[in-house]
Amino acid sequence: MPLLSHFMHHSFQTLAQKAHIDGIGLHSGSQVNITLKPTSQTGITFIRTDLDHFSIPADFKHIKSTFHATVLGEGEAIISTPEHLLAALWGTGITHCDIEIDGPEVPILDGSAATWCDLIKSAGIVPLPGKRPIWKIQQPLRVEDHGAMMLALPYPGLRLTVATDFDISYLPQQLVDFEMEEISFSEQIAPARTFTLEQWIEPLRAQGLIKGGSTENALVLGEKEASSALRFPEELARHKALDALGDLSLLTSSQGALLQAHFILIRAGHGLHFQWMKAARDSLSPFITAI
Repeated sequence: MPLLSHFMHHSFQTLAQKAHIDGIGLHSGSQVNITLKPTSQTGITFIRTDLDHFSIPADFKHIKSTFHATVLGEGEAIISTPEHLLAALWGTGITHCDIEIDGPEVPILDGSAATWCDLIKSAGIVPLPGKRPIWKIQQPLRVEDHGAMMLALPYPGLRLTVATDFDISYLPQQLVDFEMEEISFSEQIAPARTFTLEQWIEPLRAQGLIKGGSTENALVLGEKEASSALRFPEELARHKALDALGDLSLLTSSQGALLQAHFILIRAGHGLHFQWMKAARDSLSPFITAI
């Protein structure tokens, strides 16, 4: 049975048992061990076992950077590239989880959230007492930046509309529209992989990034063809939806809250997600109501 989207789960949930995996960090190239553990504490917390078990809550207030990935931090300690794991936890309804990690970057695995969903499924999911609060968008809230746009509209559930356009001759503009309570997150969003244009690779390496990147963990879009067959005709837009869900989870995860809004994203990325969340938090009273 597929893991359904978390938006059908109105109770708090945690893992039935701990689950471990290891892999390479996309940008650092470092080997990392990571263990997901059940907890009775609301929220998602990263625990740096290599830094005397220093804790970094997965929360909007702890975003330090959005340069080519979301980076969380507390003091000098950071957690880079958590968005795929966070999306998998949010998409499967996990509201309580401790994440032990022995390095600064969450492993990229195959570049999607599919393996994270499999790991969560292998651990099992159990309900916890209490009903999750709901954060409802009350008024339209839009941010724009250099031709990109993120708009949230009042909506009785969670809907995500994502458009991408990378001017690639063999890939048309892509559009996805997900009514989140009606889909299987693990089947329709989680498998979509991170991607890069071939022409971006050397500039990224020159900045000290993608040291662990390969065609095993990313879809590389060359001038004439992609490095492998697309998993979906709209894989790029689906992956952008995945990234958006992972980032948006940081807005409500400390309370284990559900989010009700229709999000429309055009050419949006981590930086714009952060700008929108900051605008939402700065305007909390008129725009968002917790139930």
